Amino acid sequence: MPEVAAQMPQPKAGLSSLQKIRQKVAEQTKGDSNTKPLTEEDLYVAWGVLFSN
Repeated sequence: MPEVAAQMPQPKAGLSSLQKIRQKVAEQTKGDSNTKPLTEEDLYVAWGVLFSN
C-alpha cells in the first residue's frame, strides 16, 4: 500500500503532523508480508458486510 500513499496529494501546511503519521505508517507497512492487494471482489464483500447490519 505504500504506492497508494505516494500517489496521495500533499496536505496543506497545517496538516504536517498528519503527513508525518502517514509517512510513518507507510514505512512500517513497507514489506509487510501479511498484506495483499485489494481486489474488486474483496471490496464488494467488504461493502456487503459493512452494510448488511
